[in-house]
Amino acid sequence: MSEYRQAEINLVCGAIDAKQSLLVIGKSGEGKSHLADKVEAEMSARGWVIWHGRYEGQAKSLLESIAVKFDVPTTIEVSEGREKPMTAIQLKAELAENLARENWLLIFDDADRLPVSFRYWLEELHRLNVRLLLVSAPPMPKDIFLKLVRIEMQPLEKNNLRNIMTEEAQAQGITLTTAQLADFEGRVGNNPALARRIVAEQRLGLVSDKEGDRVDYIDGTPFILAILATISIVRFVGLGLGDRSLYIIGGIAMVCGMAIKILYAAANRRNRRLGA
Repeated sequence: MSEYRQAEINLVCGAIDAKQSLLVIGKSGEGKSHLADKVEAEMSARGWVIWHGRYEGQAKSLLESIAVKFDVPTTIEVSEGREKPMTAIQLKAELAENLARENWLLIFDDADRLPVSFRYWLEELHRLNVRLLLVSAPPMPKDIFLKLVRIEMQPLEKNNLRNIMTEEAQAQGITLTTAQLADFEGRVGNNPALARRIVAEQRLGLVSDKEGDRVDYIDGTPFILAILATISIVRFVGLGLGDRSLYIIGGIAMVCGMAIKILYAAANRRNRRLGA
């Protein structure tokens, strides 16, 4: 299988070797989990002890799996010869005391799914110099996501995307023509997951003439500015003609237009990548 994301894999591994915790950001389907798997394999070969997992709805189960990996106790003695499982709070405290080792690493896939209380605990681990690799969709710039050095996944080159589709076609037992590959490239953008899916759909005869899941956004700012300019003209006309009603209506419309502009700008900021 051809390798892609190798430059980013090398960059992440080099940073971890330098004892640096990281946040890797990428959109859904861009290959974040692939990168995390490759980093785990490479760092394990270099002698690192690694826990790699994701949050699936139970924070305590996640804590217990980390403890088992690093041989950290998960029970507490309540009387002679009698123990009981630690609570989540006790597990967090026990792990925090034991995880700051030279070549230990925690990899959290889909870190944007982690609950807030868990992310606060990761902040504590970060302060204690526990090595962390968080792999995430673009998150809000807050708590642990704001404090880690970040690497943004870059768009794949076209030859990488074609290689992925060609290899997937071979695995599916079909052949894609050059024209089909070019057509599919335009449909899937730079998304490896969509590239594999469209090949599977082609094998089943499900590919349609639609654009698929690729989404292109239209910047509405020029339209909003044009509307605001028109409203301003209406206000000046009302002022010049002495038409108080027209002036008031224009003023109300101006306030509404400004509110829409602010809301639109806020929505755009939420959709931007962290740090963009």
